[in-house]
Amino acid sequence: MSSHPTTTRRCRVRGEKGYALVLAALLLLPLLAFTGFATDVGAWYARANRIQRAADAAALAGVVWMPDLTQARTVALVTAQRNGFVNGQDNITITVSSSPTSTRKLRVIIRDAQVDQFFSELFIGDVAITRAATAEYVLPVPLGSPNNTFGNDPVTPQSPYPNLWGAIAGPMEDMNQGDAFAARCAGGTSNCATATNAQYRDTGYTYAVDCSACTPGATLTVQVYDAGFYRRASLSTETGDWPYVTGATGVRTLFELFRSDSTPLDNSDNPSLAGQCGSGFSGTSIAPDESTNTYKNTWRTLCTVSVGTPGVFPLHVQSSGIPGFTDAGRGTNQYSLKATTASGAQPRVYALGDMSMFNNVAGTSTFYLAEVDQIHAGKTFEVSLYDPGESSGNAWMSIVRPDGTTPACSYRNRSTGVTTNLASCRIQTSNGSPLFNGVWIDVDVALPSTYSCTLGTIPGCWWRVTYEFPTGTPTDRTVWSAQIIGDPVHLTRDG
Repeated sequence: MSSHPTTTRRCRVRGEKGYALVLAALLLLPLLAFTGFATDVGAWYARANRIQRAADAAALAGVVWMPDLTQARTVALVTAQRNGFVNGQDNITITVSSSPTSTRKLRVIIRDAQVDQFFSELFIGDVAITRAATAEYVLPVPLGSPNNTFGNDPVTPQSPYPNLWGAIAGPMEDMNQGDAFAARCAGGTSNCATATNAQYRDTGYTYAVDCSACTPGATLTVQVYDAGFYRRASLSTETGDWPYVTGATGVRTLFELFRSDSTPLDNSDNPSLAGQCGSGFSGTSIAPDESTNTYKNTWRTLCTVSVGTPGVFPLHVQSSGIPGFTDAGRGTNQYSLKATTASGAQPRVYALGDMSMFNNVAGTSTFYLAEVDQIHAGKTFEVSLYDPGESSGNAWMSIVRPDGTTPACSYRNRSTGVTTNLASCRIQTSNGSPLFNGVWIDVDVALPSTYSCTLGTIPGCWWRVTYEFPTGTPTDRTVWSAQIIGDPVHLTRDG
């Protein structure tokens, strides 16, 4: 028999083994390359996440200093350094800039021009990773007025008339009289030895004299109408200053203006203008029924000051925690505020956070509630009202859009926990007796994604409240607040 077939098969097997060895050798290089790339890609992904987190943190930390870009940049760079990225070191470049679309946005870009490479450097050159973040902060919702006055002006009446007075209770008053924060007593009692109102604060109320558009160097004049407590014949007379009980001492009131600074989100660090004004009584408290001929039923200058840095001048009004005086006094003191400049753009005056007010106008009254920018489209607008709409007769309250229509809403009674849904946001507040005496209600209005308005005009973006008092006498002493549900400092899309 011939042996050639066996020899041929053996040769073919040896040839196939050689081919497999060559093929394995040829595949080894790309396999190693893919393995190296996989390792590097994983490292790059982790590095990119670190850069993004650092950019996010830097933007969020810096944006609260806007529109002071210099300070915002300093804070952003320090924050980036704390997260391991130093501008100009280790191939790191950090760019901090304002947004072209808003002075309340800050953009931070971190670029690593030469990230670590383990295997890929054998095949490609340097690899760079860039990540960016844009943060935005939304200012507190302005309350109560789109104008340069807050409250009624009987001397030069506005059109439409505001129909409200600013108000503050004495510290020994019962909060059920309508002041949720300045009255220290709760449970239907007054003259409490210690504070029984858990919401009590001795800092009173804060207003913004918004001089953001004012000309540097312009003279700003801030005035108060009927600054002191001067008891009237009734709550329906003039401002309605009232002690509530015979023999009550009334309210000592302090008005104090503070200079604008570069941190509009923080009003606790503004320098006081007490003793620094060209004229005025800023920082001087007024005892009940003191200096009647000076303050009663007239405008008096609180402070004149030259505008250095345009911005918000906080104005504090308080009836307790007044230096040099023991907390005392009952009743409620009503007043109005006004700010003007001698030239250039005029300031605005509005309440910050919450506003304490009094209405003693019968019939139908409309009040400016809050300015809601269209950037809040798609969010929830929440209005909180304490002890609203008191009258000796029937009364209703409606939330009104800037265009004059009434939206749907839901409101929750904090005392009972009951939520009521309304197709039209008109709420009965009195049926001859107050329905929400000493009670907070929270009204939620969904802003549609198509919500739009124009800032800087009237009514512009201002929502209003309409009171209806068809019968009886209104004596509505109340506190309102408004907010947009969501974080005021947040990341946003670049731009």
